[in-house]
Amino acid sequence: MRVKMKNDQEFTDHRIESVDGSLESGWSMQLDNGFSFWCPAGNIEPKPGDTARLYGKGIGYVVRGLFISGREVFYRTPEQEEVHRKEEAEKARQERRYDFEKSRASLDQKFDSLPQVFQGRIAGLRRRNADFRWEYESYEVFVCTEAVKIADAVRGRAASDDKLSPVFAEFRAMEYEQQVEFAALSDGHSGNTFGISCRLAWWYMTDPENVAKEHGALCPLVGCAEYGCFATEKK
Repeated sequence: MRVKMKNDQEFTDHRIESVDGSLESGWSMQLDNGFSFWCPAGNIEPKPGDTARLYGKGIGYVVRGLFISGREVFYRTPEQEEVHRKEEAEKARQERRYDFEKSRASLDQKFDSLPQVFQGRIAGLRRRNADFRWEYESYEVFVCTEAVKIADAVRGRAASDDKLSPVFAEFRAMEYEQQVEFAALSDGHSGNTFGISCRLAWWYMTDPENVAKEHGALCPLVGCAEYGCFATEKK
């Protein structure tokens, strides 16, 4: 290990500007490059002015080693990091399977309460991806449920179908807190879940066939092929 580390030149050094945390919880370190990095709880306490040596290819890549002023917090060679990454990915998959089984009944109930066009969208994702249910379905059901709420709220405000567009535009122009109140939405949205919920709501109101054709909710993060998106079907 020490020989490999001595020959490992894939690192960057940064001055620690500020630290927030404790021995029990770990520390958030603000570095001199404007980024922050987490130092896990342990016997090594980082302090402002210390040097944080981060092993890895740099910004945008995994950090596989951390030293605080020459003291090792953790370190993995590139080969060890690859093994670690695979082990962590498998552990995360098993945890998602477990969480899915725990919430299966509730998820099925939410699916059954969706309008048929949304059930068809999810059924297509299930068909194209054998692992979709336990990997991604809770995320997809969430955005579909929120889309229905938005569409119902807009329709309730619009006097007729030709008023849907201006009411929807009014909704989109609201502050987020107002949008949540207007459509009785969950307050746990990310930018991605809110955006796809709005797109699905619009298709549901104006062209329901496109609900099934809209990209999967997590496609921007995992890709269409991984998700089982409609876009992967052969024309």
